[in-house]
Amino acid sequence: MVKATGRTVLTIASNAPAADDGVVADSCASDHVGGRVVVHGSQQLRIKRVGTADAVLVIGTGLSTCFFGFGAGALLSTYLRLTHSPEFLHLRTTLSFRSAILGDGVILPILDMIAVSTLLANRAYSIKQLRIIAVLVGVTITAYFHIQQAVDGLVNWAMPQPWHWNLLGLWHAVYMLTVATLLSLYFMLSIVIVHRERTIPWSLIISILCVIAFFVLLGTDYL
Repeated sequence: MVKATGRTVLTIASNAPAADDGVVADSCASDHVGGRVVVHGSQQLRIKRVGTADAVLVIGTGLSTCFFGFGAGALLSTYLRLTHSPEFLHLRTTLSFRSAILGDGVILPILDMIAVSTLLANRAYSIKQLRIIAVLVGVTITAYFHIQQAVDGLVNWAMPQPWHWNLLGLWHAVYMLTVATLLSLYFMLSIVIVHRERTIPWSLIISILCVIAFFVLLGTDYL
């Protein structure tokens, strides 16, 4: 049952009737975790507070991911094709990669929105050490993919020659670092939540499937 009260959305999974103020009377023990109340026993009550600012941040994250990962490159690629620019005539651009069109344009925006939504809904679990580790993991992932790209000689319009990245390459590196860091923090926090709550949310399962789909697309780009 879902009940909206102003800017508060109450998601209730329980056999007990809900009162008008969104409170369920139950004798079961309960824990308060951030904006959520988990009732132990045969009944469960989960309350998620979705403020306007949080909703704007989640949607903005999805749109920003789509623009910086795909939209900007697609617009530039289209412009270069229409103007018959010789600079990137023989190099693959954004519109040449399935992982850019479907991955950066669809899958990663959805994944990033799930990540931000989860982080906002579980502020109580936020651990400073996780944020530091997430940045280090993001840097490692970004460095690995760029080094591997150069070693394998996978040239494109962002790296016209091995080990020589242009401004497009810098743009993509910053984008990859940001996304990799965000998703690293999200997955590490998810592990903490699963360990403490002893349950695997559907959002985490969907996120894992999104990651698998993205890497499948990335692999098909170089077959």
